[in-house]
Order: sequence, then C-alpha cells, then structure tokens
Amino acid sequence: MDKLSTSKHKCLRRGYTKIPGWGKSAEVGEVDSNEGSECGSDNSNRSLAAFSNKSEVSIEQQEYSGAYMARGKDDVVQLMTRCSAFTDNIFGEEIFVADYNGECCKFRIWSPYQSKLAAALLKGLDYIQIVEGTKVMYLGVAAGCSVSHLADIVGDGGIVYAIETSPWANGDLLELAKRRHNVVAITEDATMPYKYHRVILDSVDFLFCDTLHHEQLRILILHARHFLRPGGHFALMLSGTPQDCVGTVNRLHAEHLATLDQLSLQPHVHGYFMLAGVYNLTIPEYLIA
Repeated sequence: MDKLSTSKHKCLRRGYTKIPGWGKSAEVGEVDSNEGSECGSDNSNRSLAAFSNKSEVSIEQQEYSGAYMARGKDDVVQLMTRCSAFTDNIFGEEIFVADYNGECCKFRIWSPYQSKLAAALLKGLDYIQIVEGTKVMYLGVAAGCSVSHLADIVGDGGIVYAIETSPWANGDLLELAKRRHNVVAITEDATMPYKYHRVILDSVDFLFCDTLHHEQLRILILHARHFLRPGGHFALMLSGTPQDCVGTVNRLHAEHLATLDQLSLQPHVHGYFMLAGVYNLTIPEYLIA
C-alpha cells in the first residue's frame, strides 16, 4: 500500500486532522483500512465502527510512550503506532494514512482487546517509558503482534528481545524477526535465562513479563537481575485483582524492584492486572519486608 503521495489531508494544530470515512478506502484515497482482520475482536471492531463515522479526529502522541492516541469528537479513542517504512501488516490490523503535524504518516491500530500492554497504555499507564531507541525485553510474546508494535515504537535505534517457548508461536515469531531487523527472536525456556545470556548484547530499559507460567514472578526477578539496567522499568502481568498482590509487591521490593503502579485492565482484559515499577538499587530497608 503506497498512498502517501496522494494524501490531501490538512494538518491542524497539535496533530488534528480530518479523516473522512476510515473504513472506506475505495472512496477516500487518503485512508486505508484492512477488512477482515484476523487479529481484531468483536469489541475492537465495534469500537472502530463507532470511530470511523467521525469527520474529525485528533492524533496525539502519548507522554510516556511512542504510541499514539486517535480521539474522535465523542471521545472514542484508539491506540495506535506509527508504522515504520518496512511494515507489512501480517497481523491483519486496521491501517490508515493521515497527516500528522505536517507529515504524511501511516498508522496501525493496536487493539487493547488483543494485547495486555496495549490495554495498559490505553488506560494511562505512566510508569514505563517506551520511546524511540528503547531496548525492550518481552517475555511471553505469543505470535508477536505486540512485539511488532513495539518494534514500530523503538525504531532503528532500539531493539526488542522477544522470548517465547510455545511451539505453535515460534514459527510466526521467527518470521517476524526476519522481517524486522530490530526484533531478536529467542525460542528458549524463560525459566533458564542463562541459555540466551550471550544473545542479549546490552542491558535493557524495559522488561515486560506475560508468560502465564506458574513461576512468572521468579521469571521476572531472574531477568531483572540478569538484563534490566538500574533505573529501568518493568511490568508484570498477574491474574486476579490488584488487592491480591501484597505478597508479590513485598517480594519485588526485596529484589529492589519498586512497584509504582497497580492497574486493572478491565474492560479490555478481564481477570488480569498489571504491576509496573522501576529497578531501584537504593530502596530503603524499611520498605523491604
């Protein structure tokens, strides 16, 4: 899809742009929307349908991440990432082209119903920083849809170490790594990080753990010790509610992982919440239970 040269949008202040008819690319040359998304759910499709009827949409970059927010007149909001030059939409997500602050850009919808990290960012998670140049380690990437969005965000100067052990996902992940030079696919057991220690060339800035393993807390701690730089941020997905995590928070503090936020992901993801924080080697002793 190459429609950048035909764009006629007029960019307004702070990224406001008129986007008539998102889902009708045959009628509007400036906007492209892939139908029959393999990655979308009924919830995300309904949200897009409500969004597509608005004649004016504001596009703003999030303060703490390189993701973007597209907001319609009725406050219908979509999270999205700006596609890199070599993005090919292998996950079947909605893509559109619009002017953003005077530059013609291609954006890809990042559904919070399909990605826990996207749900957290959409709900306003502040205590992580994923921007251009960030080094990310993602544990439990499945087929790699969220990893592809992170690769868009971190750009050429960043890197995403994607670790997944499920055989059904390995093929898709390896194919993604072939297409994206800033994605390193690691198909090893996350409980044994020593197996891929030499693959990680530098300390990472952000560690995300969503392995659904019964030892997930231990897995996060092991990877923080080995790979997360002091001052780097982490996020851990857990089942249940934030009220159930007192013991987990204390264990993290004992490992110098200071929890800064506890965030429920409802209504996008039910039954899970996220702990986010920072690797702080100077946590006071009285905070360590």
